[in-house]
Amino acid sequence: MSAYESIKNILKKAPFLYKCLCFCKDAFLAVKNGICLFFRKIWHGLKYIFSRSYRLEQQFLSVYTERRFAPDLTIEEKKKQLRYIFYKSLGCLPDFENPETINEKLYWLILHYHSSLLVRCADKVDARNVMREWLGEEYMITAIGAYDSVDAIPWDELPEKFVLKVNWGSGQNIICKNKAELDIEEAKAKLKNWMKQENCLYYHHFEPQYEGIKPMILCEKYIEQMDGLLYDYKIHCFHGEPKFVQLNDRWGTHSGCIYDMDWHKTDLHTAFTLDERDYEKPECLDDMLRVAKIIAKNFPYCRVDLYQIDHKVYF
Repeated sequence: MSAYESIKNILKKAPFLYKCLCFCKDAFLAVKNGICLFFRKIWHGLKYIFSRSYRLEQQFLSVYTERRFAPDLTIEEKKKQLRYIFYKSLGCLPDFENPETINEKLYWLILHYHSSLLVRCADKVDARNVMREWLGEEYMITAIGAYDSVDAIPWDELPEKFVLKVNWGSGQNIICKNKAELDIEEAKAKLKNWMKQENCLYYHHFEPQYEGIKPMILCEKYIEQMDGLLYDYKIHCFHGEPKFVQLNDRWGTHSGCIYDMDWHKTDLHTAFTLDERDYEKPECLDDMLRVAKIIAKNFPYCRVDLYQIDHKVYF
């Protein structure tokens, strides 16, 4: 019998001592692991502090927390914020002076392209006036009302199904499929929060089309396809010409995929989850592209969002 086994047998005959030694062993291992974890976190923290990400984050925070609402905000300050957002999203730094990729060029437009017409088209309330003039009433989703504040909404008069949108943002929507199940107080709280200055998209990415929009709430008729879904066709146009269509499942998973003008699925993707499904070419695609050209001819780049409901195109 080995010395180790002999000691082990002796300890088993003294269970209290054996348990104490086992406890000490477990305590030692726990302390050892804790110390290792502590120093590992310190090491990763030091690596981050001296990393590019940390420097960019500090530049971003210096603008985002202190200066983003300043009326005299400079382009250089905007670049600090946009450079960090670009790096966190794509893992590389943008070239704002000599842009080559689509993403770089879009950021260049954010910094240098300003147009009052662009603002009108980004305002979900005023855009209806512009599109009615350019396209005609038949392309407009039925509007129920537009309100300056949450308190102005006549909740009792709204139909059973409707959509409420804040006019200066993205994703700031209340989708009501059954008014009896809608928590109106919760909806009011969301809308009031979205109408605060800090929730205007301009103060997140400095997209000039959102600057100066007066916050309002638009109420529109709820729309869906016959299968209960709603596909959102986002047509990306450059110098007035549609180049690709981004399809998103609006009421479902909100995943998406991108097709070229001949409806061949591409390997392009956006921040949305890439949808592996193949979608049929919409029967109204030609009309969608015609509408997109009418709108896009006014801008160096724009994305035109359209829907196809009951064999008709809607803006």
